[in-house]
Amino acid sequence: MSKKFASVSLPKELIDKIDSIIRDGRYGYESRPEFIKEAIRKRLSELGYEINRIVHALKVWNVTKDSVTIFDETLNRWVNVLIREGKIICELDRSEDCTHVRFAAEIPEIVSLFRRMGWKLRRR
Repeated sequence: MSKKFASVSLPKELIDKIDSIIRDGRYGYESRPEFIKEAIRKRLSELGYEINRIVHALKVWNVTKDSVTIFDETLNRWVNVLIREGKIICELDRSEDCTHVRFAAEIPEIVSLFRRMGWKLRRR
């Protein structure tokens, strides 16, 4: 029978940083494992690997002139993507280039909004 989990030791200074991010509350993380799993998944994806890839893992919930609410099935959480002065910013990781931002940039209402406002939509 195979194990479903394995333990990993990390330097205390990394754990302290993660704990600080969780306490801060701005990024929506509620636990160390949640943060670490997302960081590892993100890096694996950057390297071209996908783990337990879910087809259509992102679903649009709501689109307004200044935000998009997405449900991310991979993370099992809601993610707000903000639209500020011609930029799309993920509220979860404060990134302008993550899966959520790239997904939002393909939503027809967002494409239309950027055209109407004369903003250049960065696509990757």
